[in-house]
Formats: sequence, structure tokens, C-alpha cells
Amino acid sequence: MTSLNTYKGMPVPSWFNPRSAKAFHHMDMEPSDVIFSSGVKFGTTWMSKILHLLLHDNHNKGLSTYPDALPLDQDDNHKGFTKGRSEEENKTTFQTLLKQEHPRIFTTHLRGKDQLPKQLLGNCDEEG
Repeated sequence: MTSLNTYKGMPVPSWFNPRSAKAFHHMDMEPSDVIFSSGVKFGTTWMSKILHLLLHDNHNKGLSTYPDALPLDQDDNHKGFTKGRSEEENKTTFQTLLKQEHPRIFTTHLRGKDQLPKQLLGNCDEEG
């Protein structure tokens, strides 16, 4: 039987990076940040592309906007989701994502006050 990866009780894919998910939860938000959180297979990729077209007039140029799928930084050996992506796209890290043009767009399947950025939902008392 295949073992299922989980993060804070939620099933996650094999490319999920808990270090980047934790950094996403604790990141400093900008007033213009856009956080798009949806269920798996709810059209998340399409919606992310639509957001980039509306807010930046581009197709996001291959930049992954899933913070929980990226290596935390260049020293993080997490492989993330690499299938069908160019070498340049695979160099994207969570730190790169923080430097994207404003409004920054973050796409995720994470949810709730213990997974989404703390500043988004107010103060949270949990550790993580």
C-alpha cells in the first residue's frame, strides 16, 4: 500500500515542500498581494494564468506561483514539481517568488489559519 504524505492533516503531493509552506505561512505580506487558494482539481492553474493576464498582462512567464512546491532557496535540495518545466523555470525558489512584480500572486491548495499567511487571517496562536 502506498503511504500518503500529509501536512498538518492535509494530504499533499510528493513534490510538496514543508519548509517553503512554513515560510509562506510566516511571510511578510504586501498590501497588494493576491493569495489564490483552491481545492485540488478546481481549475487552479487556469485561474492563476487568468490572474496573471488581468494583473500583469502576461502568462506569468513560467514562474511557478505555488509557494509550497518550490525549494526555499538555492541551498534547499527539494526537487519540487519539475515535469515539463525548463531548466530556468526549475531555478525558481520561494525567495524568487517573493521578488515577483507587484501585485505578487501566490497560488496554493493550502487553506485555513494554520497554513495560509498569518497576516492574511490575523493573529494565530499556533506554532509552526
